[in-house]
Amino acid sequence: MATQDYVTARRAADLCGLNERTVRRHIASGKLQAERLADGDYAIPVSALATLRRVAKERAHRRGDLAGQLATLRAEVDALTARLDALTMPPTRTHAGHQDAATATPRPTASPVRMPLQRATTDRGVPGAPITHADAARWLVRHGIASETTPKSWPGWRETPPTPADVLALALSFADEGNWRKSWRLHPCGDSGCVCHDLLGGQVASE
Repeated sequence: MATQDYVTARRAADLCGLNERTVRRHIASGKLQAERLADGDYAIPVSALATLRRVAKERAHRRGDLAGQLATLRAEVDALTARLDALTMPPTRTHAGHQDAATATPRPTASPVRMPLQRATTDRGVPGAPITHADAARWLVRHGIASETTPKSWPGWRETPPTPADVLALALSFADEGNWRKSWRLHPCGDSGCVCHDLLGGQVASE
């Protein structure tokens, strides 16, 4: 036989882009024509290499399909991860303190809560003006009320808007009642801008 018409298993593998073990498996299974040499190698007809090239082409096609599927899966995982991050991250805030509309998570609309009316125009912009009844009670202590728990016993306390003018007017109404038992004395505070100076007139309320 002409040596130029045959190649070894290793050479066949190099020519077809396969490894030598694949070539030998095809020979052992009878899928590839070859002759066994005395040194244990194989002589493979060049004409039989077409079979190995088809095998290599099919493998490359399968690898391409798998690579494409893997790329698609990775893209889907990345998209899902980004969505999860957007849902779990706190909303961003703008310089004005408002939530960024592009990343804000819609919140259910709640029914409006009716809050007590406040007399903003009569409080003369007093810093730290009470906004809750607890705040109002603490504010009254600075004006002579015995303790924060005292106003809770007043009739109409919860119905009175918790503004300085309103709660002080309520306290004055009890201070003016001769039969109202009390252990406190109203007096203006040291803040010249406080509404208490208008209502108390700079005078200490008598018991």
